[in-house]
Amino acid sequence: MSVLKTKELRREKRISLSQLSYKSGVARGYLTELEKGKYSNPGIQVLGKLCKALKVTPNELISESIWKWEE
Repeated sequence: MSVLKTKELRREKRISLSQLSYKSGVARGYLTELEKGKYSNPGIQVLGKLCKALKVTPNELISESIWKWEE
């Protein structure tokens, strides 16, 4: 499971993966793997670029599941 809600937000805003890549400057292949959950710790620069491209805050981009602690 991905820690970011990029796919959900992309679909909501009707932005293709290629468009998000272009707008954010983040490689399409990296975005694909990020959405698949292969990468679970994207850097702050990537987060910033995605937030700007999607016009959302970091809180909107980061999945709530990351904030829940397991006991």
